Amino acid sequence: DLQHVVATALSTSGIDPANLILELTETAVLEHTEDLVATLHAIRSLGVKLSLDDFGTGYSSLSYLERLPIDQLKIDQSFIRKIEAGSNAPIVDAVIAMAKSLNMHTVAEGVEEPCQVEYLRNLQCDQYQGFFFSRPVDADRFSQLLREQASDTGRAPHDPVCAEA
Repeated sequence: DLQHVVATALSTSGIDPANLILELTETAVLEHTEDLVATLHAIRSLGVKLSLDDFGTGYSSLSYLERLPIDQLKIDQSFIRKIEAGSNAPIVDAVIAMAKSLNMHTVAEGVEEPCQVEYLRNLQCDQYQGFFFSRPVDADRFSQLLREQASDTGRAPHDPVCAEA
């Protein structure tokens, strides 16, 4: 009972549901679509946000965007890597435009180069993840980065650390 697990975790941890985003893979959505829809609506009613990860790399169906209560689309790094070469630029453009028109946020994964950041900013992509901002870090270093960010920006340490446009 995923809804119960999420509700219990929120209650036990004291985390504000608005600060929790659960990522769904396309494979998980494909395997359990009918049962999953009701569960996702119940989880979303808790105030938790839902993200469809690696959008466009599997068996994407645009009908999922209509049927599932998705709040954001994560654009797979395989599309972001080739932006400079122009080969995936039209796909990235279309995904961001589609997400915007559906009132969804977009997250670009695998951002490594300044030109990618500039391109994504021009498209008004909402958030970015990748080595351009930080290599993976352990829990202690992550806590230190949060404290440093809070002192540099005046934001609370629990605010999201994804790069925002």
